[in-house]
Amino acid sequence: MTDPVLILIADPTDPGAWRWARVGADGRLIASGTGDSASLPGKGDERVVLVLAGEAVRGRRIDLPAKTDAQARAALPYLLGDELGDSARSLHFVLDTGGAGERSVYWTEAAPLAARLAALEARDLTPDLITADFIALPATITPYALADGERAIRVAPEPTEGYAADLGLLSLLDPDLPAEALMPVRLDGLASRLAEGIARYSGPDFRQGAFAPRRAWGEIWLVWQRAAVLALALLVLAGAVVLAEGFKARSLADETDAATQAALRDAFPDVRGLPHLQSRLKALRGTGADPFLALSARLFAAAETVDGVMVNGLRFDRSEGRLSAAISAASFGDIERLKAAVAERGATFTEGASRQEGGRIISEITIGERP
Repeated sequence: MTDPVLILIADPTDPGAWRWARVGADGRLIASGTGDSASLPGKGDERVVLVLAGEAVRGRRIDLPAKTDAQARAALPYLLGDELGDSARSLHFVLDTGGAGERSVYWTEAAPLAARLAALEARDLTPDLITADFIALPATITPYALADGERAIRVAPEPTEGYAADLGLLSLLDPDLPAEALMPVRLDGLASRLAEGIARYSGPDFRQGAFAPRRAWGEIWLVWQRAAVLALALLVLAGAVVLAEGFKARSLADETDAATQAALRDAFPDVRGLPHLQSRLKALRGTGADPFLALSARLFAAAETVDGVMVNGLRFDRSEGRLSAAISAASFGDIERLKAAVAERGATFTEGASRQEGGRIISEITIGERP
């Protein structure tokens, strides 16, 4: 018995095409199909696994002295620079489990992977595992290959020695592979074999680095919003204490004022002192809405829809009614998707200076209310 699984197989020739199969807990195929992302089934209670085409994935063993996976991934473009050239900067690197020493490393183009994940996100099919076909298929003592239509998937005991390629190239790439080790397979058979391998999978999960699972922005925003409201309530209370005490406890009032000013600057950098806070509260009573919280809520809600986008800082200009933020994204395409998501929520989006840093795009943006 295994957990039920929905296997989503990326087509190797068409970036918008999919093959999929739903396999039950008994290992039997329940349903399967092909088509574009609109034809994918809805999410059920099963595990969702994205299987990349082996043609798009490469791997090898390499000695990694780094102590952490983050350090290792940062070093890989340099360690493999002679082999990969300038293309290393556009790649997503994946590590198997283990510490410093010789490890299996895999890489694939980051942009196509981001596009695949965006298509799945739109269908509410966030993967619980991302792997490649030649890694996920169950290995045996000796290598074998599956003839999947016009392509061959070679599976080896050492996963980095596996690959997928045109069927006609198999005899050139692996001349020692016995003829009986090549087995034809259709979608249903491929899905059943993948489900078998996934049930006891111990290989790498491609959800690493920029594609690592992240906490939902809605949850982060909820925690932040509660803290902001609490900070504002404390500020109002502290302001009332200061006014009530007056000259009776001037030193205590000064200490309280200093503490509240510090909290005020941390929570709302645009508010300048208690008089400004009082005018702000008066405005809030008049309008019934805080533009800072309203714009922040829209930004975080939009960021939640774009996988790989992080909001690193906020700055609000009350005189202009605009919220500025530092955005970290996996690609410029993610910035464009964030822009569209913000626009859907009724706000303007202006992109400022952008730069590349640590394999990610750092961009300064400004959002505001539509006129």
